[in-house]
Amino acid sequence: KKSKENLELENWLPADIYRKIHELFGNASEKKKAEKMLESLLADERLNVPALQLARSVLVVAGNNINEMQKIFDTTFYGDPRDVMMMAVAKSADNLEYFCKPFPY
Repeated sequence: KKSKENLELENWLPADIYRKIHELFGNASEKKKAEKMLESLLADERLNVPALQLARSVLVVAGNNINEMQKIFDTTFYGDPRDVMMMAVAKSADNLEYFCKPFPY
């Protein structure tokens, strides 16, 4: 019972995003770093786009390059999260309705 009280589900990403992280990053420390960065979006009230849509877009733009993902976050999403989303749409053949829909798995 006590463990249930400590469970914080509101900061969890959907399964499709975790699966994509594990698909893209082979190194355990990179996986953890990617998870932490994307999880931080869930609590970011400054975003002008949906957090999950941005998280999926960041994964598409960064691919398996954790340094590129860090750059996206360090530059505050290249200045505007919508720019990251449009870059992801341009890079992807199937943009899942602008990444509103989950990645297939």
